[in-house]
Amino acid sequence: MALNQTYSYQSIANIIDDLTGRYQRINETYPLDKNNAVEWATDCLRQIGGGITQEFIYHTKVKNNIIQLPDNVDKIDGVYMSKDCNIQQIAWQNSHLYALKLVGSVKSNLLCKDCCNTMVKDSRDTVSINYPYLVFNFTDNWVVVDYYGFQKDEDGLVMYPDEPSVKEALKNYILYHWLREPYLLNEISQYLYKDIEKDKDKYISQAKSAFVIPDVMQARGIIERNNNRYAKFQLTRYRITQ
Repeated sequence: MALNQTYSYQSIANIIDDLTGRYQRINETYPLDKNNAVEWATDCLRQIGGGITQEFIYHTKVKNNIIQLPDNVDKIDGVYMSKDCNIQQIAWQNSHLYALKLVGSVKSNLLCKDCCNTMVKDSRDTVSINYPYLVFNFTDNWVVVDYYGFQKDEDGLVMYPDEPSVKEALKNYILYHWLREPYLLNEISQYLYKDIEKDKDKYISQAKSAFVIPDVMQARGIIERNNNRYAKFQLTRYRITQ
């Protein structure tokens, strides 16, 4: 299954409703917290990876040397200083931006492989990743975070591609975490719980495969993306004099 295949997207709310209905008796004793379910679903989608994210531009002001990342972040593609606090649509060619030097300990799973910031060596302005925050050596300036993340519905809940293995992976991942307490208290069958764990791992593996098989169009997309990233870096790597 190729990355360029178009999927419809469904809200995680559908899976939460399905699980609470199916496991109604357990839900009465151990109510499924929606926030926990969304967090588990997001973790599952991060494990699947592949082509289930889209690019977002997040423009915000640094206060007390930090910003909090949006909660749908999967990978960071670049962090830039912005001269113009009124940017509506980022046009890289306008030279409003320059990349910051990446310093400190970094969780590699939050960075794209060829993130622009890993190439910057001479900027006096720096950024470090302390998820879910970015930490800067300045404050009160505007920054732009170019990142890949998960789509959300109108209620702010994460969405997933309507692909069978992804749906089953999410169901079993949420079940695995939700039912852990009753399992440890011997209130559900250990065989049921072990089957859920096996299905979780099986469907995550299948979902990963569904989104990593390349084709010609995907290869072209990768080349174009790398070219655009290099051009973006060339245009933004140097500090713009105020």
